[in-house]
Amino acid sequence: VSKAVQGISIDMASATELIKDCIHQFDIIRRNADLTWKTICSESKSFATAHGISPDFDFERRRTKKKMFDERCSDECSVGINKMKNECFLIGLDEVNQQMKSRFEQQNLVFLKELSLFTPKTLLSNRCVKASEIETVCNQYSVNAEDVANELNEFKKAYTLLKNDEKMENLSAGSGYDSGMEI
Repeated sequence: VSKAVQGISIDMASATELIKDCIHQFDIIRRNADLTWKTICSESKSFATAHGISPDFDFERRRTKKKMFDERCSDECSVGINKMKNECFLIGLDEVNQQMKSRFEQQNLVFLKELSLFTPKTLLSNRCVKASEIETVCNQYSVNAEDVANELNEFKKAYTLLKNDEKMENLSAGSGYDSGMEI
């Protein structure tokens, strides 16, 4: 996802969809943490065995804590693979999940998706932009969404014509043809 989002050929709408999908995938992994952990352990052990590395954790003596005279239960200390799961995998997974959600809140994703309607790729498309599709951006800048949609659709026509003229100029420059237009 990281390389796809950073690519030059991606637009903001696609990037927001990739980010939403990534957040959704982390939620699924967290809901199925036990199954995911078993899969990771199994793959890690087979990788370690294939490369001549011992796949077992060193045995660590379980430390007991002193109890007060009225305590009846003992604290459970994690060791080995359970300690790895609780202190590395789950904590790391929760941190990544929290960071993704805080950095890419739903309102920011909606804003980015609406901004994508102002990119060259969208400006060259035949798709007509509706006021309802750019309300968040317009509200942010306190402008009328209907007016902006109308202006944007008019601008798209001019932008497309300019892009087509630019292609024609490049063709005529290569062929020695002078169109007679001054820039």
